[in-house]
Amino acid sequence: NAPPTLPGTGYAFEEEAREARDKELAAASRPLLAAASCGCDVLFNHCGGKAACLNLATAEECPVEAERVASLRTCDLADVGELCKGQGECGTDEHAANCRYGDEPQIERAVYRRVALPIGMCGLRPDKKLCRGHDRCLEPVSETECPATEAKADALRKCDDGALSVGDLCEADGECMTDFLLNNCLYGDLSQKNRDVYQFKSTPGPSEDERARSSCVHIAPHCSRDGSDKGGPVALDGMLEVDDCPKSADEARSLKKCSDPALQIGERCEADGECG
Repeated sequence: NAPPTLPGTGYAFEEEAREARDKELAAASRPLLAAASCGCDVLFNHCGGKAACLNLATAEECPVEAERVASLRTCDLADVGELCKGQGECGTDEHAANCRYGDEPQIERAVYRRVALPIGMCGLRPDKKLCRGHDRCLEPVSETECPATEAKADALRKCDDGALSVGDLCEADGECMTDFLLNNCLYGDLSQKNRDVYQFKSTPGPSEDERARSSCVHIAPHCSRDGSDKGGPVALDGMLEVDDCPKSADEARSLKKCSDPALQIGERCEADGECG
C-alpha cells in the first residue's frame, strides 16, 4: 500500500512536499527591485509563505564555528530576527562567503538574518495568475488570531475565493502562492489537524516595488560630503510625492544636500548621489 499523504499535498513526506512547492513557485517568486532602498540586502516577495527582508550577517553576528552554520535553518524557514543559512532560496547568494572560519584553506559560509519587513509592505502579494486574477495582500495569522476550533477553520473560504472580503480569514492549500505547510493554526497532536490560515488584509494597489520605493526608509550608515566614513547615520525617506515637491526650480536649488550636517529632521534635501 502507498504511504498516507500529507493533507492537500499528495506527498507522503514534508521534505518532498516542500521541494515540489519550491519548484512550483520559483518562476512566480522574484527579488524586489527596491531592496537596497529599504535597508534589505535581499527583499523577496515569497519566502516560506510570505515576503522576506534578509540582511547578510556581519562578522560579529556569524556563528562562532562553521559547524553551527549547518544547524541553522534555511532562510525560507527562519523566523524574523533569526540567523539563517543561504542556499539559494529566497534570492540568497549561497556564495556570499560573509562568514569565514579557520586559516588556509578557509571555510566560507553564507549567513543571513531575517528581519522585519519595511513598514507598509504586504506580507504576501501573490501573482494574480496564481490567484484567479485577484490582486490581494495576504498575511499569515498569529496563534491568537486562529479560529477557535478545527471545524471553524475548515469552514473558512479558500484564499482565492472571489467572495473573500478585506479582513476575512482564509484557509490555504497552496493557492495564491500560500504555503500549504505553514501549519500556523494547530488543533491537535497530529499533522492532519494543522491548518494554514491567512487574513485578507487589503487590495494592494501599487506594485510592491512602487510601494517599497515610496514607503521604505533608506539608512545611510555613514553620510558625508566627501564620501568618507566619518559621517553619522542618516535615515532618508523615499522620494517625495509630486504634491510635496518644491513649487519652483529655484526653490529646489535652494535645498540643502542630503549630506549637509545642518539638515534637520523633517527637512527636504536635494540629492546628487550622496548617502546612497
